[in-house]
Amino acid sequence: MSTPSPPAPAPVRLLALVAVAFAAAVYLPITRNFFYAEDFFTLYRLVNGGFLRFVLEPEAGHVYVVRNGLVYLFDALFGPRPLAIFAAVLATHLLNVALVFAIVRRLTGSVRLACFGATLWGTSPVQEGALGWYAVYGQVVATAIVLAVLRDLVHRAEDAHDVRPRSVWAWCGLLLLASTCFGVAVGVALVFPAVAVLLRPGLRTRAALWRPLVVLPFATVALYAGLHLLWAETSGESVAGVWDLLGGWMSVASMLVHLAGAGIAGTVLGGVYPAARYPAPLALAALAAFAAALAFASVRAGRAARRHAAAVAVVALACYATIAAGRAELFVALHRPLAPAAAAFRYHYLASAALTVVVCWVLHRVSTPAMTRWPNAVLVGALAALALSLRAAPAIDHHDQARRETTEVLDTARTHAAAAPPGSTVYIENRRFASVAIFVVEHPALFPGWAAVFLVFQRRNVLDGRTVQFVARDPRELEAAHRGGPIAALLVAPEAVAGRRGTS
Repeated sequence: MSTPSPPAPAPVRLLALVAVAFAAAVYLPITRNFFYAEDFFTLYRLVNGGFLRFVLEPEAGHVYVVRNGLVYLFDALFGPRPLAIFAAVLATHLLNVALVFAIVRRLTGSVRLACFGATLWGTSPVQEGALGWYAVYGQVVATAIVLAVLRDLVHRAEDAHDVRPRSVWAWCGLLLLASTCFGVAVGVALVFPAVAVLLRPGLRTRAALWRPLVVLPFATVALYAGLHLLWAETSGESVAGVWDLLGGWMSVASMLVHLAGAGIAGTVLGGVYPAARYPAPLALAALAAFAAALAFASVRAGRAARRHAAAVAVVALACYATIAAGRAELFVALHRPLAPAAAAFRYHYLASAALTVVVCWVLHRVSTPAMTRWPNAVLVGALAALALSLRAAPAIDHHDQARRETTEVLDTARTHAAAAPPGSTVYIENRRFASVAIFVVEHPALFPGWAAVFLVFQRRNVLDGRTVQFVARDPRELEAAHRGGPIAALLVAPEAVAGRRGTS
């Protein structure tokens, strides 16, 4: 009986393009998205505060130097045009899909499994939480940096003889940059020495290679704390609230468990993931199946392969531990159950990329002879099943209500400007803007409603040759004007316009 010949190697670039094409087809609709919640607050701070203040300002425990720098660049290139901005978000996501493909291919040795894994991750409904919301774009950028570092790391030899010190310093420098894109990258930078040594034990044999790895966690903490202190010194504002985000160990541990559970369920189930009902029976069944398969795969795998899986799993756990430490106490204070809070899509982008690599590692270890005998048929069937499952996924939220409310603000201003004589001043009653983040709506000094929206999209208080001003009857809105910036020219007290015409 003749031994079957091994399958012909699949064209690597073609299968990588298949994964990218699937992701592009699923997430192309995000280019129709509009700004939402914190997006308006971010853009307002950019326009009203100036470059340096905007870039340095921390937010909700994050330091956003690189992310805000990119937001500032996009604003300079595109202005407040969501189409161009979300096209850039989509392009970054497609780059990440290609990086996931490269990592899975290297760790499993299977091009077809890399295609499936990258497609599974790139098309997952979970990713909408980061891709469809501009305020979370920093996580997409941080993911690109982390995946690029991991890709370079896994392509090195086990004994690290081909690694130069400058490469390790470059990895550490890139992770420091990632830590100023989104908070989850802080966790990854802290555990990266362990990740690097698990993937490439040879890094321990040369002091020139492990020295930057030892420095990285301390540099990450110093950078994080230093940027908060720099902000406090330059702005005069307290940052004590940042440390208040750290919760008790019980709530942190509980949320960490739920984050990991929701992330694994979302990765395994893809389009049929019942995120809104987590921990639903289907999610728990997916967790049990994954745990059993992981245990079986670990028994079959060699020591080196187990180290590889552990390294990538550490990346996911570091992401989730960072989120749990920064958000668990907040949800407890708001009396929100931790399980549904942990299932929010925006928390899972980077971690789910690492979990997808682990899932592919498991599939590689538990594959049957039939799967290796007809790999092309298995891949086509898997991609077809994945495409069918996406039909059950919820439609992408384009934030149409926020678009309508923004249109109302701008149309009202244009209508009243058109009805006024050229060179005159038009007075419009300032109103709350409900589509901004709820914590901002309740603090008009931070975001003074319609006037702030007008400033974001018009950039000045002149429209068609008429001066536009918003009458602020809430003293807290006038506080925003007292803080300075272009908003001061847009807000006016009621007594300043008493008896004048043109107020609406």
